[in-house]
Amino acid sequence: MNRIAIVTGASSGLGYEFLKSLLKDNNTYHLEEVWAVARRMKKIEALAKRFPGRVRPISADLNSSKGMSTIQGMLENENPMVVLLINSAGRGEAGSFERLSLQEQMKTIKLNALSLTGVTGLALPYMSRGARIINMASGSAFSPQPFFAVYAATKAFVLSFSRALNSELKEREISVTAVCPGPVRTAFFRHGGMGNPAWFKRLFMEKPQRTVKRALRDAFERRPVSTTSVPMAVFRILSKILPNGLIVSFETLLQRK
Repeated sequence: MNRIAIVTGASSGLGYEFLKSLLKDNNTYHLEEVWAVARRMKKIEALAKRFPGRVRPISADLNSSKGMSTIQGMLENENPMVVLLINSAGRGEAGSFERLSLQEQMKTIKLNALSLTGVTGLALPYMSRGARIINMASGSAFSPQPFFAVYAATKAFVLSFSRALNSELKEREISVTAVCPGPVRTAFFRHGGMGNPAWFKRLFMEKPQRTVKRALRDAFERRPVSTTSVPMAVFRILSKILPNGLIVSFETLLQRK
């Protein structure tokens, strides 16, 4: 039975950084193969040539039933031991909800929440004691985000789902870590017509390598929540202390400046 990791959203952003990190360091989980799931295969196939036999490129759109069926079929056919699942596929659009495309917003909900839940449900039967799940949430999960409303709401779902599932799986000794970074310097902000992040978010931009390193460490230590920078750790505390309405009003003011 092969010991594998599954990484979704593996062709870009943090997913690609997770994939590279796992391939460079194989001592932690003793992986025999990493299943790299993404819609775009070019970068993954290049890595597969550099690490022959260690990367399985899987072309699948997780927003489609066909993509989910692809993952399900491979798991059923190969019956691997999934020791690490990294749900990194995600998307988002910035701007006023009423002015953004409703179709695109619905895609965000489906990928960030429904598909993450589905992949987790498909992988769980193949996980045994000691396995770990990393779900990419966001610092925006700690408070509603005006002009980023749907994205933040999906990440709040990921955080809540992850914490509850972590508790449910304690008897099986499977841990779930919700990773909550601030803005990360990846191509994420170039998609969805977002351009550069808001000026105040640029002050707290994280390097993707640092975010991934901290996330993997916290998951190995079985922490339920990983805040990958000091500003996000502070924001997490403030979101528990300050009235929610005050935080939302302040964020709205910053966005409009």
